[in-house]
Amino acid sequence: MLPGQHLRAGDSQSGYSMIIRLVIVSVCVLIISCTESKTSEDPVNQPQDALDLGLERHGGLDRFRSYSTLEFTLTQGDNSERHIVDLRTRKTRMEGGGYTVGFDGVNAWVHEHGSKYERNPRFYNGLYFYFFAIPFVLADPGANRELLPDSEIDGVSYKPVKVWYDVGTGESANDYYIANFNSDSGLLEFVQYTVTFRSGEPSDNYNAQRYLDWTTVDGLLVPGRLDAYHWDEATSSFGDKRGSSIFTNIEFADTETSPELFDAPDEAVLFPPVELSSDK
Repeated sequence: MLPGQHLRAGDSQSGYSMIIRLVIVSVCVLIISCTESKTSEDPVNQPQDALDLGLERHGGLDRFRSYSTLEFTLTQGDNSERHIVDLRTRKTRMEGGGYTVGFDGVNAWVHEHGSKYERNPRFYNGLYFYFFAIPFVLADPGANRELLPDSEIDGVSYKPVKVWYDVGTGESANDYYIANFNSDSGLLEFVQYTVTFRSGEPSDNYNAQRYLDWTTVDGLLVPGRLDAYHWDEATSSFGDKRGSSIFTNIEFADTETSPELFDAPDEAVLFPPVELSSDK
């Protein structure tokens, strides 16, 4: 107010009303701003991609990582093996009829005590654990993901997620995996994958594993059967069936397995790491 001016009663009331309105507007703007900020920063309110939702639908990544040991029996045709996996170190032990195969964290090994083991132990020692443990292992350290366009097979809609790993992660850093999650249920239904272990070179030649007979074990939804297929690139669908893998006697444990279990016996043959190039 300038010197010499006088404030009338009506002017005073009008001024106070305007101040009150400004205060109310300011408070409302502040509340809205804080709400928007909280929503944008709170991961709970962020949209999930198909892999994140799939992990949740299958029991949760935190629950999977809370366990130390996984055991299961793998049956393929007439052959059965007992698999033991240290989930922290990814050391493995496979006990078959007349042979034992292991991975001690550096070397794969084979101990033949009655029958010959025909497969490459570096390639196979953790292969079926890995297939069995998808989608959880797709969130391992060093994993990268790309969301692919939705697809449809036989009238069913899928949300595919392509995953690959940093150089130095696992035996074959050039492998690709495409996990296909049902658009309605969010559950994993099949995985396309490439195999580059022998060549070390990237490949667009995919095979597929179809996940069936889901069962809940210790709070995690895991497959009871995998059906292997050639992948038909021309039709973007399943080709000829290659075989089945049956998983039974599945157990997760939060107690650690004795490290000596994964050590090679004196009679075992060692298979050291193989240097493979990576060119993503």
